Amino acid sequence: MEALPGDVTDAGHRAELVAAARKLGGVDLVVNNAGILGAEPLVPLGSQPLDGFRAALETNVVAPLALLQEALPLLREGPAGAVINVSSDAAVEAYRTWGAYGATKAAVDQLSAVLAVEEPGLRVWWVDPGGMRTDMLAAAEPDEDLSGTPTPEEIAPASCGCWTGARRAAGTPQPRCGGAVSVRVRVPEGCPRACRPSSGVPVSTGTTYGCWCRAAPR
Repeated sequence: MEALPGDVTDAGHRAELVAAARKLGGVDLVVNNAGILGAEPLVPLGSQPLDGFRAALETNVVAPLALLQEALPLLREGPAGAVINVSSDAAVEAYRTWGAYGATKAAVDQLSAVLAVEEPGLRVWWVDPGGMRTDMLAAAEPDEDLSGTPTPEEIAPASCGCWTGARRAAGTPQPRCGGAVSVRVRVPEGCPRACRPSSGVPVSTGTTYGCWCRAAPR
């Protein structure tokens, strides 16, 4: 494993990431998880610093698209290229003070949906992992008690269950989401809040969630 710390808004860093992956044999998966709030703590839209909003758009929307563009040729070459864009329920819910950040995540959702249509050979997911006990959430709402909020270490295995469950339900070890066939996926128990592969919305099914995944098995 090779780690390359850097700033995703830096074009040079993005190029270095893809070049390093190329040396290791190619790109199988791009995960866009980096993000900023645009204001700390969060503020109502009437008080939102515009420079902060511009910075959030650059980090949360422009940089993921730019990294995808950089990696897309290698993703297309691979046997099962995949993209995971980390979203937020702030993209679809009207939470007070979360308007600017939520707007950036709504943009990520739309980019993901269009990418799934434009690149039918790729698997594309956009996932809301739910609230997590992170420095970012503490900075967003410093007066909130986060002691009962799950940690990323608790959420990550369940999120992986969402993605692997979607792969199995497509009927092949290497499904390609973004095709023309809709498959209803029953996600393993513990899947956090919303698992939104390719197109559709989560459907509650008791202790688990159902996800609509447009999948075209190879």
